[in-house]
Amino acid sequence: MKIYFIGNEFTGLYNNRKELIEQLIRNGEEVYFSVNENSRNNELVDMGCIYKNLTIPRKSKNPLKDIGLFLKLLKNIKEVKPDIIMLYNIKPVLYGSTIGRIKSIPTIATITGLGKASQNSNSPGERFFSKLILIMYKFALKKTESIFFQNKYDLEIFKNNKINELKKYTLVTGSGVNVEYFNYSKSFKPNRIKTFLFIGRFIRTKGIMEYIETAIKIKQQGYNVKFQLLGKFEEQEEINNLIKELEAEGTIEYLGYSDDVRKEISKADCVVLPSYTEGMSNVLLQAAAMKRVLIASNIPGCKEIVEHNLNGYLCEPRSTDSLVKAINSLINQGDNDWANMSENSRRIVVEKFDKRHVVDSYLKKIYSLGEK
Repeated sequence: MKIYFIGNEFTGLYNNRKELIEQLIRNGEEVYFSVNENSRNNELVDMGCIYKNLTIPRKSKNPLKDIGLFLKLLKNIKEVKPDIIMLYNIKPVLYGSTIGRIKSIPTIATITGLGKASQNSNSPGERFFSKLILIMYKFALKKTESIFFQNKYDLEIFKNNKINELKKYTLVTGSGVNVEYFNYSKSFKPNRIKTFLFIGRFIRTKGIMEYIETAIKIKQQGYNVKFQLLGKFEEQEEINNLIKELEAEGTIEYLGYSDDVRKEISKADCVVLPSYTEGMSNVLLQAAAMKRVLIASNIPGCKEIVEHNLNGYLCEPRSTDSLVKAINSLINQGDNDWANMSENSRRIVVEKFDKRHVVDSYLKKIYSLGEK
């Protein structure tokens, strides 16, 4: 079979779908992929995949660019003639599913997180945007043969809004995590300066401002702890300037960007993700697999991984005070409690989120559709 993977960025496709792609290639399938240009695209090519160029404007609201994306994607699909289309991220899902219906090609769409469409907002503008996104999904996914969800809350939103007439829904535990690759034998190290690590995009919806404000308050309380940031600077000048200012004065430490976060996670004691929305957080899964204590927002996509008081703490989203309270609680825990939480993180991930289960779910669906 010819199987065509389409997503926004190489990093997401490679980190989250690598094992599935490897298994398909071992099975003798012909795998194509499209993501934005990236210097690492050849890593998938070297595995045996075929790259089809595609530029996916993530933030653009220019309809001409989106029309261009649709036409280019249509051209690629006509050239590849895939037996199955695999779609990830909002624009590939919306446009790829529409084209799949037009061309009568079986399509598997993965909802990696509904973002603002899953939030109950008091803002009329945001409520309108949420409704618009759901209307677009309803049109694009009307006849899609298979839709995968990474948390049950997004699935319920689709059910309640009657998105997809076929009701072909599958729930998986996120992208899963490779528990062998993200395996760190050493648990919490006592008697050292506690290190908190934020990994993610430097945008407000990831809770970056709450994390920064918490770092300031905790430092003002006199605690001798470290607050680190790992990720890329985005087009958020106010946030970027604040990070640089706080790094200069020693409040936070910016670690840059990493293609392999295991090194940074292994040096941290706790990974913090005060995000507003998540599909299923890969950062938390990876950190838990490496026996890190976790602090995260009490939202879908985080609270399935973080069990309050067992392997970390949950805090309220958009609340610096709640995050400060959680970090204060953790700082004042004894070394034995830290060690137990770190061991619990690994156990929870191995029991519930092993990537092999996720890969098997996708393989079963791919081959069931391929037989039709």
